[in-house]
Amino acid sequence: MKFLLDSCVSGFAVKDLREAGFDVQWIPEKGKDPGDDAIIKKAFDEDMVLVTLDKDFGEIETHRTDIEKKALITADRYRVRIRLPE
Repeated sequence: MKFLLDSCVSGFAVKDLREAGFDVQWIPEKGKDPGDDAIIKKAFDEDMVLVTLDKDFGEIETHRTDIEKKALITADRYRVRIRLPE
């Protein structure tokens, strides 16, 4: 399983996932944050699970169809939400 972690996700999560043996890409390691549209496209094109703290990812209408075909994980301090493909 491959994960794409948004820039708002802690480096601790990156470290933990990698230590568990997962293939993880973290946006800050790639340079400047390319924005939500580019992040969603990358996750979809490369068959990655997107992990973000940004709750509006699921509301980006231009990628609604793509998001519905893949898993999306959003989290905040008190809750983790996993939306599986429909």
